[in-house]
Formats: sequence, C-alpha cells, structure tokens
Amino acid sequence: MGRIRPPPNGVFHARRFLDVSHASRVAVPLMNFSGKPITELNVTLHGLTKAVRVRSVERGRLQPEFRDGNMIVALPLNVTDMLLIDR
Repeated sequence: MGRIRPPPNGVFHARRFLDVSHASRVAVPLMNFSGKPITELNVTLHGLTKAVRVRSVERGRLQPEFRDGNMIVALPLNVTDMLLIDR
C-alpha cells in the first residue's frame, strides 16, 4: 500500500457518494489517516441542494456552499469529526 501524499496546494478533497434524497438528517463521519492535521478538507455531497443547518461535532456550525446541485463544505480535520446536516 502506498503512502498518501498531501496535494501540492495543501487542500484535500473528499468525495463520498450518498443517497440523501429522502433523508431529513444526514451524518457523515470523517477520518484522517494521514497522521498529520489537514488544514482544509473539502467535502462534497452530491444531490444535496439545500440544508437548514450544517454542523461539525468538533467545529460547530459551518457555512456550506451550494453549487451545481451539490453541497460543499470546507473544514480542518485533525483526526476524526462528523458532519451533521439538517435538511
């Protein structure tokens, strides 16, 4: 298994495909196995066009961006966290 290298710009992108079309609440676990804190992790949830509230267990309330039918949220990640999304 190869070693994961940080991207040149220092921004990690996480993509996870979830069917959130019928869920009123969504929880997305985040885990960092790199051994070093990630200063900015971009999480894209496809098909999520709006949210009443987006929170991180570690960071509190977050401001997502909605673009092209997707929700995008950026946050630092030390080891673990969880996104909590109310629709």
